[in-house]
Amino acid sequence: MNSSLYFALIGKDIEYSLSPDIFEAIYGHLGRSGRFEVHSMGVKDLSSRLKQSVLDGVKGFSVTIPFKQEIIPYLDDIDSTAQAVSAVNSVAVEDGRLLGYNTDCHGFSHPLLPYKSLLCSGRALILGNGGVARAAIYSLHRDFGVRDFVVAGRHAANVDLLRDSFKGKAATEDINISPVRLSGVWSGQFQITVNCTPLGGWNNADSFPLPSAYDFSCTGIYYDLNYNKNNRAVVSARSADIIAIDGSSMLVSQAIESYRIWTGQSVPFEPIFEAVFGAVKGHSPSC
Repeated sequence: MNSSLYFALIGKDIEYSLSPDIFEAIYGHLGRSGRFEVHSMGVKDLSSRLKQSVLDGVKGFSVTIPFKQEIIPYLDDIDSTAQAVSAVNSVAVEDGRLLGYNTDCHGFSHPLLPYKSLLCSGRALILGNGGVARAAIYSLHRDFGVRDFVVAGRHAANVDLLRDSFKGKAATEDINISPVRLSGVWSGQFQITVNCTPLGGWNNADSFPLPSAYDFSCTGIYYDLNYNKNNRAVVSARSADIIAIDGSSMLVSQAIESYRIWTGQSVPFEPIFEAVFGAVKGHSPSC
């Protein structure tokens, strides 16, 4: 178990990513040598860069925006969770074959487990309609029994595509999705509001994912999947005394799950989170 490991992240405009820090923490905790590189590329470069990385000895890829769907045609197989959400964020390289997984669902649910009773059979507002939004919807349904979703997107056609992606699948056939405009006004109470857009994140720090008049008292939990410091929406939610969670726990949890898939070795959450983000923020891996 002393051989050097080589993994990478592929995406576009992702130089800010903390994934290398997470894997450095994993290597250090386990006493292993390894590297984790960020491969930022355009869509037209995906095929050639994948092939070259495999030739260079990469044994696993994390996948982020905008490739979570685009990478699927290049894979030899994908797991059941990736099939359910039509998105891959983790790829294992085994004997030259590329095997796709979705560890976003695992990572998404991790910080919400202490709030299972609050979420059970509730209603969710989802901001965005991409691969992470599908993972959020599937995870809330599978792990917390949420069936009713309001999905806010910039383009109605894309929200319709998201809704259609869950149809005809036994595990998700009872999911109810109501589309609204991202710039609209949403009425009613939500047990959770999830920002699955990059608005307010590293590359869009000055943007606010919610309307300026949004009343945080309409939601029990605000969950922003961006993990940059001083996220305005997270700060606003906490100021309103709302449970507010950023994407740091999800980032660490999905990376640890990817590492398990790639190596077969489990890693504890707390020391890795603390090494990258500081003291664990009270999240527990079990209810």
